[in-house]
Amino acid sequence: MKRLAVAMIMSLAVFGLPEVGTAKSLSRMLATSGLSPEDLDAMGVASRSLYAAAGTAIGATATWNNPKTGSHGVVKLEKRSGSCATLLHSTYPNGREQGLPLRTRQCQGADGTWQLQP
Repeated sequence: MKRLAVAMIMSLAVFGLPEVGTAKSLSRMLATSGLSPEDLDAMGVASRSLYAAAGTAIGATATWNNPKTGSHGVVKLEKRSGSCATLLHSTYPNGREQGLPLRTRQCQGADGTWQLQP
């Protein structure tokens, strides 16, 4: 799960945060996003329920929440292309009213494992 959390933090740096061009430590990115490692784990579980399940319809959504931090979100399966799935996340760190959009892409390798892709 820690690997997933690091991958999600890195995707926030690439896809979701405005300061993409500046180098920041992982702890700084995490602090900027407002999402805890537990939030990222919950987001990952919701995401997997969409991209890893065969036959999930495009447009299907899954929700996640972390009562401990007040963070929550919605993940939408935006598209599939070959062995890859694009997900659109609307995250609400620490119960914020304005969502933080994030787009990620997961691809399934020949060995069956899913990996976060740039």
